[in-house]
Amino acid sequence: MEATIIYNQQNHYDPQTGRFTCSAAGAYFFTYHITVFSRNVKVALVKNGAKVLHTTDSYQSGEDQAAGATVLQLEPGDKVWLQVVGGELFNGLFADEDDDTTFSGFLIFGA
Repeated sequence: MEATIIYNQQNHYDPQTGRFTCSAAGAYFFTYHITVFSRNVKVALVKNGAKVLHTTDSYQSGEDQAAGATVLQLEPGDKVWLQVVGGELFNGLFADEDDDTTFSGFLIFGA
């Protein structure tokens, strides 16, 4: 399923890479909500290649949910993204027309 961009007016999120690139220094709030289906999921919120936050969900039955959120201090050029870790066994990330997996972030205080 193709990703749906809800808001990206400043074009700081690149839908081709799934990465947000900071253009203004400051404190940013990032959050993600994951629908988990058929397999376990293990994801990391990554800043410039370093894992900042991990979320794991062991799939039980039906659909599970997993989420995470954090505040990051960013400088212009810093990149933030959500990455599946742990290989194929941990790729239960799921989305369809009825169930969403979301990743969002916004500036809360400029430097």
